[in-house]
Amino acid sequence: MADESFAPGTLGAAGRVFAPDPKEKPPSLSAPSGMALAVLGEIAHRALRREPGGRDSVTLRGLPLSPNDFRWLRSVLGEGEVRIVINALGETEILETGFSGVWWIRDRDPDGAVRAEHVEIASVPLLASAHEDDMRVAAQRLLAAAEKARAGAEREPQDERPMEETG
Repeated sequence: MADESFAPGTLGAAGRVFAPDPKEKPPSLSAPSGMALAVLGEIAHRALRREPGGRDSVTLRGLPLSPNDFRWLRSVLGEGEVRIVINALGETEILETGFSGVWWIRDRDPDGAVRAEHVEIASVPLLASAHEDDMRVAAQRLLAAAEKARAGAEREPQDERPMEETG
């Protein structure tokens, strides 16, 4: 079973530790398996072959990777600046790695068990993109909310006092 947390204290690119406590020691890592090396190579090749606007992914669950292999892959890929959490029938966590356009994605069921894990190569992960139909419906709702707010504002007396200068 793989390490199932993105908790602080994991290794980042070049062995940098991402931890709130600088005294916290990183987990010890032994040498990765040949499978982990192959997975890293596959991620790199897919990133190089990706066409502008395209996307690709490498599924991690189901591969014969040890917990150490998962930790090693995460340490090599590092940690970027973006973290997205989606709560829908369980939690999905999307982490930018230290490599732009390479995302580590972990999907959990409602009980917290990991049901899927993969690395996605894309400018924006598919799960973080809004669906066109959802956007159309949301735009209609937004317009209705704006019209309702405008109608309510027109009924209320306006405060015409000038803003005081600050200084």
